[in-house]
Amino acid sequence: MTFYLLIRFVVAAYEILLLIRVFNSWIEIFDNDHPVFELIKELTDPILLLCRGIVSKICDLLNINLETIPIDFSPVLAFFLLELLLFIIRVFCF
Repeated sequence: MTFYLLIRFVVAAYEILLLIRVFNSWIEIFDNDHPVFELIKELTDPILLLCRGIVSKICDLLNINLETIPIDFSPVLAFFLLELLLFIIRVFCF
């Protein structure tokens, strides 16, 4: 139980960092060169780059041009994958 709570806390903190990054792309809370935002980018880039690759492959399969879509769906997929990870851990731990 405590292992799951620890993982849940880490995932929640990571999701907050993802939200900060998404909100900063809409309204500039931090300058892109700000040290705090640089840290947030370094922490969130791995999953966002992975998700961008997945979204790109899905769009290629469906013959959709990503340049015509004004929304970046990689954060949505990242949240989904993190929640899926929590669900899988909860199922296997209990």
